[in-house]
Amino acid sequence: MPTESFDPTADLPFERRVAQPDMAALYLYWRRLARAGAPAFRDFDPIAMPRLLPDLQITRRDADGRHRIGLTGGRVAALAGRDSTGLYLDERIPPALYPSRAALYDEALDAARPIAYRSYLILDGREHHFQKRLLLPFVDAGPGPDLILAMALTASVPAEGAAAAAADGIVEILRGNPVG
Repeated sequence: MPTESFDPTADLPFERRVAQPDMAALYLYWRRLARAGAPAFRDFDPIAMPRLLPDLQITRRDADGRHRIGLTGGRVAALAGRDSTGLYLDERIPPALYPSRAALYDEALDAARPIAYRSYLILDGREHHFQKRLLLPFVDAGPGPDLILAMALTASVPAEGAAAAAADGIVEILRGNPVG
């Protein structure tokens, strides 16, 4: 369930700390591809985990540092009310929340490390959600990581108090070890 906290036990492996089986499975698949650093995106086989595809989103960091959404899975698009493919993250995330989210995407790429976080997701005119998101860096155009494969899992939450909590930004961050 996306509303669960990450396991605080520091000596547990990352896949156990995310406390969500689908995220753990995607992370372990990514880890197998990451032999000597962030894996090449061409090695990612979507057929390996077809039931997870609706929860995935791909973003690429452009030369100007902006993150362009390259592909959005069906559940992610349905939640947002539209397909975000071709848009930038700064066009989809509220301005007050964008810097903290972009910093996590940049950290995942710059350190070649998996990052998971929990946060509120408030969409205008729609129900409120709590999300758990996993960011996995890949190398596409290279030479270093430049693409994020993100998994987003959400759960509806009561509107009372959610807007105030969302203003606080990210609730919890889990950083994995860098690869390489």
